[in-house]
Amino acid sequence: GGFYRSEFNIVAARPSLGKTSLALNIANAVSPRTGILMISLETTRKSVARDRLIPMTTNIISTKMRNPSRLDADDWNKLATASDKFSEYSDFRVCDQSSMSISDIELLVAQECRADGHGIDFLIIDYLQLIRMPGNAKRWEKISEISNRLKALIKEHELFSLVLAQ
Repeated sequence: GGFYRSEFNIVAARPSLGKTSLALNIANAVSPRTGILMISLETTRKSVARDRLIPMTTNIISTKMRNPSRLDADDWNKLATASDKFSEYSDFRVCDQSSMSISDIELLVAQECRADGHGIDFLIIDYLQLIRMPGNAKRWEKISEISNRLKALIKEHELFSLVLAQ
């Protein structure tokens, strides 16, 4: 079991079944020295941190994170402890550009893999159907082409990968 470099891994499920939470739990379990790029086409960077990563790490419910006046002293202590852990994960990046084509993703990954020795090892994409593909092909043909190009990209850069789909 587990993840292997250059393999295309996809998790597909209906909406709101925890795909993003699963991906972030996996990312959280990976070594702090592993470069991770999460391309979040559906959620903002702020929301990924506030609504997912911080609650997952601190056991503070996300509704409290959205309204800091509801945080008590224990919550603030948990946040302080979590900030130390987050500082270890300096190579965890979230790209929250809302509209990206497969070409945009290929370019971004190539740039991140060459980034001054601090490149990425793990690519997470949330989620597949939001990747734009120009042309007049049927949607299933576009998804097939996007999947093939992602497979090639992951293989070319020898990345661990997790692609989410609905």
